[in-house]
Amino acid sequence: MLHHITGTLTRFHPLILIANEFHGVLAHYQGSKPSWSHSSFFLYPVLDERTKSINYYAFDTYDQWHLFTTYLKISGVGPKIALTLAWGMNDLVREACETKDPKKLQAIPGVGPKLATKILVELTHTIVLNKVTHQKNPLIKKIVTQLVSLGYDKHRVTHILDSYPNPLTDETLHACFVWCIHQLK
Repeated sequence: MLHHITGTLTRFHPLILIANEFHGVLAHYQGSKPSWSHSSFFLYPVLDERTKSINYYAFDTYDQWHLFTTYLKISGVGPKIALTLAWGMNDLVREACETKDPKKLQAIPGVGPKLATKILVELTHTIVLNKVTHQKNPLIKKIVTQLVSLGYDKHRVTHILDSYPNPLTDETLHACFVWCIHQLK
């Protein structure tokens, strides 16, 4: 089974074909990479018991792939809901976990009151939420603001900053900024 592929996109709504000179893979994908670009994708295969087939889900970054697999581990969360959560609901999930409000998660298609509560309980025990830390650190806020002004996605920048390996100080600010730009490529 494939877990990583580099190739170009061809869109067949709701699927995409990621193809290179050797082979291609049909996958569910919610990203916005252009069809003409030669890009790298992380894949996650899911066995569909009903149709006895393997469905692939494609992600731009390892972090999206990791979120998807984390959400799939929650009982009652299938690939469609996990894909929706991994591709754009991070702020909503963080906010729901911080406020412990399952009603916020019910805004996601396919999530009812029971599943929302289950997701909330599981995530508060398995995912470390760093949003509060970011809001309190003016240096992180400064980096996020600058990169967003350059056109980068705020959520992606914040997520990448979570994995910065060194302590952030005034002296390391420039190095962190450069490191983030390299991670965003």
